[in-house]
Amino acid sequence: MKNRNQIKTIIFSVCILFSMASCKKYLEDAYLDPNRPVTPNVQTVLGPIANNWSRGIFFDSRYIGPYIQNFVSSGVNNVWDRQGWDQNITNGTAGGEIWRQHYWAVGSSLKYMIEAGKESENWDYVGVAYAMFAYSWQSAGDSYGDLIVSQAFDNTRLTFDFESQSKAYDLVGQYSDSAIKYLQMSGQKVTATSLMPGDAWIYNGVQSKWLKFAYGVKARHFHRFSRKSTGYSADSVIKYCDLSLASASDDASIKFAGGIADQSNFYGQLRANVGAFRQSNFIVGLMNGDAGTPFAGVADPRRGTLLWSSQDGVYRGVNPVSGENAALPVTQRIPNPFGQLASVTPGQDTGKFIYRNTAALPILTYAEIQFLKAEAAFLKGDRALALDAYRKGINGHFDMIDLYFPASTAYSISQRHTAATRAAYLASPAVVPTDPANLTLAMIMNQKYIALYFHGFVETWVDLRRYNYGGAAYPSFVPPTGPNLFPDNNSKLVNRMRPRMQVEFQWNAAQLAAIGGLDIDYHTKPVWFQIP
Repeated sequence: MKNRNQIKTIIFSVCILFSMASCKKYLEDAYLDPNRPVTPNVQTVLGPIANNWSRGIFFDSRYIGPYIQNFVSSGVNNVWDRQGWDQNITNGTAGGEIWRQHYWAVGSSLKYMIEAGKESENWDYVGVAYAMFAYSWQSAGDSYGDLIVSQAFDNTRLTFDFESQSKAYDLVGQYSDSAIKYLQMSGQKVTATSLMPGDAWIYNGVQSKWLKFAYGVKARHFHRFSRKSTGYSADSVIKYCDLSLASASDDASIKFAGGIADQSNFYGQLRANVGAFRQSNFIVGLMNGDAGTPFAGVADPRRGTLLWSSQDGVYRGVNPVSGENAALPVTQRIPNPFGQLASVTPGQDTGKFIYRNTAALPILTYAEIQFLKAEAAFLKGDRALALDAYRKGINGHFDMIDLYFPASTAYSISQRHTAATRAAYLASPAVVPTDPANLTLAMIMNQKYIALYFHGFVETWVDLRRYNYGGAAYPSFVPPTGPNLFPDNNSKLVNRMRPRMQVEFQWNAAQLAAIGGLDIDYHTKPVWFQIP
């Protein structure tokens, strides 16, 4: 009897559970939560993707920045200043945010946006998704070299094989072509304003600018072959540069509302991420016109916007590894990017240039496109075309500063360039030669370095690696050597970031080991675009 009663109880309970489940499903179907749609439309997906799209690059800029000497640490023997890496697996996010961004924060969402956009015939959103995905594959490949490509986003797998960086670059070409195709398509769902609801923080729904952006990604893609013994086409780079951004008003940048940290620029006061950084001697030397730099004897009028002078009016920098000399008189101390001494972050938004809560963060700029074109034309041997693009690149950066980083009341207007100082700088033959034969590779690459300062981290790192951190391209760049170089480097310079440690090192270690990813000097292994 006892057993029979237990069986009755179990049967009754199961019936109740089925009834409750059916009721729950009925209620869910009848009262869908509008804030948690089962299949969100593409307009609602693009905004969050845009927010995450730039996150990885700017988080990892804290580590790439010292590699390329945009800035260095105020402390001595910083591991990133030494071109090393953080071996603490519990702090495995350092240098792994671009990985996280690509594979987790935006990758699956971009795939969904492409699939849902095709199904609903929102061709403009499909084109934007392909363009963003191409850019993401490019950034990930540029940063890490070997990637998970064919098996990426396969939710049925627990481990994933690594493939050559060239496989990721193949997708950059394919996805940028798809972006161009879909951004040129028309239909009932594609109107002059159809992109606007989802694209509030980048181009505000202007489809023609996204098309130019896609052409710019394609120009970057073709230029990655510049050091290869075969396959490089300067004419292709030039062609797609001409189809890309036409002025600084076409620049792709992420906008920020400010007010709270999560809605603010990564380099603003609310985020407080750059207080311990100092401008490097390399960038200061370029903009001071120091001896040994390509622009010796000519002070750059943009330095008052990009850099900070000491209280005595002199622009100074810090060398990697050495740290700031805190024993200097106060008038000679080097301010941080907020203009403060020590590592102070001001409570008010008193910054300038990119170090403000609501400053836009550039993703791809007209200036960069012109310098890509200038280098391609230079390598081709067309010095006249190279000089024209070079001059436009410098002008484009001045325009970018004027458009996106207007003069701030937080610093003296006397530090700002004027139309007169801009014209004088461009008229100097030490900066812009009158004879195309006098244009040098170093002029092109170092003006591009200035134009990408504190935002184009990955692109600048690509350039430095393509030219082995110096030589004819960067004559005044001095990487750390000897005891200043990270000991695990085995006397070699850094060439790649390591995949995100908390993921690949813990759960995909066997596949990582297959490409040498567990070697202590893996980060010094040349990436595909460096190998002839």
